Amino acid sequence: MKIIRIGIFFLILLNLCNSCESKKKGGGSYALSSIAVAKTEEMFEKPGRIQLDELFDDFIYHFTFDPKLQGQHILFPLPYNNLNSLSKIEKKDWQLDSLYTEEIFFSLIFDREDDMELPKDTSLTSVQMEWISPESHTIKKYCFKRIKRIWYLEAINVFAYEEGKGENFIDFFSRFSNDSLFQQKRIKRPLTFVTNDPDDDFSIIKTTLSLNQWVAFKPELPTNKISNIDYEQQNNNNSNKKIVALKGIGNGFSNTLYFQRKEGKWQLDSLYTEEIFFSLIFDREDDMELPKDTSLTSVQMEWISPESHTIKKYCFKRIKRIWYLEAINVFAYEEGKGENFIDFFSRFSNDSLFQQKRIKRPLTFVTNDPDDDFSIIKTTLSLNQWVAFKPELPTNKISNIDYGQQNNNNSNKKIVALKGIGNGFSNTLYFQRKEGKWELYKFEDISN
Repeated sequence: MKIIRIGIFFLILLNLCNSCESKKKGGGSYALSSIAVAKTEEMFEKPGRIQLDELFDDFIYHFTFDPKLQGQHILFPLPYNNLNSLSKIEKKDWQLDSLYTEEIFFSLIFDREDDMELPKDTSLTSVQMEWISPESHTIKKYCFKRIKRIWYLEAINVFAYEEGKGENFIDFFSRFSNDSLFQQKRIKRPLTFVTNDPDDDFSIIKTTLSLNQWVAFKPELPTNKISNIDYEQQNNNNSNKKIVALKGIGNGFSNTLYFQRKEGKWQLDSLYTEEIFFSLIFDREDDMELPKDTSLTSVQMEWISPESHTIKKYCFKRIKRIWYLEAINVFAYEEGKGENFIDFFSRFSNDSLFQQKRIKRPLTFVTNDPDDDFSIIKTTLSLNQWVAFKPELPTNKISNIDYGQQNNNNSNKKIVALKGIGNGFSNTLYFQRKEGKWELYKFEDISN
C-alpha cells in the first residue's frame, strides 16, 4: 500500500517560502548536535537572538553544550534525591552534564501515537529527561520547569521504577535490544514494515519483513541504559502498547518500533523507518537566501537519479498567493564539461574510500560555539575527525528544491545544504572543482 506524501513536501515548500512572513515556531527538533571541538581565535557573531524557550528541544540543545548557559539555567542549590538519600549540589560543585549528546541517538517512549506530537507543544511547563537502567531497575530523572517562559533544571531524582502487571516493558526491551535469539522469538511474523518508497519519490510503502529481512533492516538499539524524554505523555506500566521512537543526534535518521503485549508477553508488531532530511544544491551562497523570498511564484522540487541520469521534477506555481502542483516532468540531465557534479556527489556519498580522496586537508569546519550560544567557531578537521563528524548523506536519489537559484553544470563551485525535516538537522557542504576534479573544502554544522 502506498501513502502519497506530496503533502509533506508541499508543507516544506510553504514553510521555506513563507519563513519571512511569520514567526518561526520550531518543528519539534529532536536532533541534538554531536559537536564539541576546540575553539579557534576566529569567531563570528550570529545575527539575531535564538528563541531558546519557545520549544523545550530548542532550549535543551544549548543547555547540553554551553557550560555558562547551563549554569544560568539551574536552580542552585540543586536538590538531588538519590534513592531517598537527599542532598543539594552547590553551583561551585557543578560540572557540565552533556546528558544524551555523547550518544548517536536517543529514544522516546509512548503509549499512544497522539502523544508523539507533544514535543512540538510550546505550552509545556514541565519536562523530565530520563536515563533508565534495567540492570539496577532505577531511573535517573532530570526535572525541568518553565518559569516565566524560561526553562530551568530544578531537581535530579534517582528512584526505583515500578514493575507493573505482567512482563515489564523496560526489562523486555533491554533484553530485546541485547539478546538476538530472544529478539527473534519476540517479533511478529511477518513483521509490518513502513519505509520510503524507492520507486516513488514522495510516497512511502507498507509491506512486511521476514525474520531474515528484519536482521538486514533492523535499526541500532540501545545496549545499556535507555533514554526517554517525558513531555507528560502517557506511560502506564499496565499499558499493552508501547511505541519507541529512536531519533538520531545530528545524523538525520528516524526509526519507530511499535510493540504490543499479548497473553502477558511483549512482541514487536511493526517497524517504521525513514530518511528525515532533504538536500538543496546551489552555485552561489547569495542564492541560499532564496527560500525566504516571499515573492516567488514558481518552484520545482526535484529527485535526481544518478543511476539513470534523470531528474523527476514536480513543478509548483503560485496563483493568487496559493501554491498548486501544475506538472510533473522526467528528463535526462546534461553532463556539462569535466566531471559531472551529480555523478561525483553520488559516488562521494556512497564510496568511503573515494570520499577520503576527495576531501581537502585540513578541512575547514564551521559549527556552533559550545561556549557561547550566539556565536559560531571556525576550525579545521583532520581526515579522522571528518569520519567522526560527517553528516548522513543521500545514498540513493538526491533531492533538490529549485527556487530559481543558479545551477550551472559548468560551475566550479557547488553548495549542498542538508536540511532535517522537523529535527533541527542542518549541515552544509562546500565543494570546488580543481583541475577537473571535485573536492570538499568546507563543512558547516549548525544543527539546533
